[in-house]
Amino acid sequence: MISEIWQTIPSLPQYEASSLGRIRRRAVGRYYRKPGNIKIQHVNNNGYLRVAIDIKGKIKHFLVNRMVCESFHGYSPSEEYTAAHRDGNRKNNNPENLSWLTRKENYRDQIIHGTSKRGSGNSMAKLTEQDVLDIRSYHNISVKTLAFAFGVTESCIRSILNRRIWRHL
Repeated sequence: MISEIWQTIPSLPQYEASSLGRIRRRAVGRYYRKPGNIKIQHVNNNGYLRVAIDIKGKIKHFLVNRMVCESFHGYSPSEEYTAAHRDGNRKNNNPENLSWLTRKENYRDQIIHGTSKRGSGNSMAKLTEQDVLDIRSYHNISVKTLAFAFGVTESCIRSILNRRIWRHL
């Protein structure tokens, strides 16, 4: 059986993160002789786990992956770094699965895992990958006709044809 290891979160020294991706209040001073209860984790709109923490009477929400990564790997090197999941699973906050990556490196990782929001994976996409390939294959049809046929604007069709959007295809 794997034992759980707790480490202090440097930016929130009154809290600890565990090797199982859990958060709790630290046992500090004479009033907190034993550690606090494990914080309840909620999934935010982007699929990441977060916890609510009372700081000076105000409830603030913190991402669990950042707290665990900071606890086990130190502070983020700079503001442009994110706590990235190596396996692409946003709910796996095991320290071995987390690392500090730049946003660009993290996006490359998302493409490898298949978790990026590009193409038809984007909730705002009106076209599929096959639609884009079809648009690029119609050479003798006007931009206006293509826009009408696919239900998008002419500027969208031009951007597809000039590879300003949907570049990955």
